[in-house]
Amino acid sequence: ENSLVAYFADVDYGFRNKYFLHAGYRRDGSSKFGANNRWADFYNIGASWIISDEAFMDPWKGSLDLLKFRASYGTVGNQDGIADFASRAQLGRASYGGTTGLRLNDPGNPDLKWETRATANAGIEFGFLKNRLSGSVEYYHSITSDLFYRRAVSGTSGFATVLSNA
Repeated sequence: ENSLVAYFADVDYGFRNKYFLHAGYRRDGSSKFGANNRWADFYNIGASWIISDEAFMDPWKGSLDLLKFRASYGTVGNQDGIADFASRAQLGRASYGGTTGLRLNDPGNPDLKWETRATANAGIEFGFLKNRLSGSVEYYHSITSDLFYRRAVSGTSGFATVLSNA
């Protein structure tokens, strides 16, 4: 079994029904990770502006119903893809010379930590002809860091790999 604990907070603010801000914070703790990195902090921030509600857009009011710009940036953690006790040294059954006993099956990694994905997004929403024709154009950029992978270790350790973060 594993456990996950999360604390989070979100704040939204709107000004004059055309400027909007959002901020969020999350602190996650998982039993899947090593003692050195069990907890991680993730956050997000975003803003939007309804440009079509500005006075300088009045000449286009008849044909342009909505023009909105928005942008955001945030991080999120991942713990999927690793076993419940992947960060801990694990013993297993062994047989040697007809005698059974225990041996170290996996050395564990107390420095194993969350994968983190950071995503930036910017977009424009638009609407024409009383919003009968609408759409959006988006740009996304996403980077994942600290990927889980099995890193090769010296054969003298008795193991070929150990679960680590790239």
